[in-house]
Amino acid sequence: MNMAQNQARFTHNKIWALHEKIEDSTRNLNLIKQKQRYYKCHVKFSDVRRRLTEAKMGMLKGNSTSVRFYVSMAVNQAGSCEAEFGNPPRPPPAVAKDFGRLGDVCSIILAICDKV
Repeated sequence: MNMAQNQARFTHNKIWALHEKIEDSTRNLNLIKQKQRYYKCHVKFSDVRRRLTEAKMGMLKGNSTSVRFYVSMAVNQAGSCEAEFGNPPRPPPAVAKDFGRLGDVCSIILAICDKV
């Protein structure tokens, strides 16, 4: 669970840094669109992190149903964020890789929950 939380935090911070790199005063429509996407994704990753915190609390209580529920919600939000970049302009490859890493870690957690 810590690995998932760390990956979510890392990705969340990276997305915010990319958002902040784009000047608010830009007139470039692609950059404006990119900045808006980063902001939406930042908000979604705030929710991802909250859901993973809830999942960890469920884990500490031994409630695998709660863990599965909150991790699934986190995965859906992260996927929704990733879908924001379905059309150009796309995020840097490193961000796409981070989405994949988080998904992989969450899949492992869900698989463990299915065995408990």
